[in-house]
Amino acid sequence: MKLYIIDDDDLIHSLYRLHFKQLVHGFEAESFYNGLEAIRTFEERSTDGLEMPDIVLLDINMPVMGGKEFLDQFELVAPSLKKIPSIFILSSCLLEDELMKRRKYVVDVFTKPLTKEIVQRMIVNQIEYE
Repeated sequence: MKLYIIDDDDLIHSLYRLHFKQLVHGFEAESFYNGLEAIRTFEERSTDGLEMPDIVLLDINMPVMGGKEFLDQFELVAPSLKKIPSIFILSSCLLEDELMKRRKYVVDVFTKPLTKEIVQRMIVNQIEYE
């Protein structure tokens, strides 16, 4: 299972990796600290036909390009991808949950911090999706 973590907080990256490592044998993770870095990687990999992630963990509030802008750009890139990842929003603000759940390609929205139980739900969702 391949994972993209898009968040501007190093501690969050470490926590997410720890949870996935405990629950998923042999997972791979790449870290991005804003949406622009991640979008550029999606664009490059779609052009080169490289492997895409299974799951994207996306923060909403980040410098350079936040989660909302990432999703806008992802909608433009997605048609060229061989595989569409499951995107999970992780936010510290509950007010935007319902709006974000309606966004194309967003599977679910969770409140930070990510717990092992939430990771288990993500994994089950991903297995059902495949």
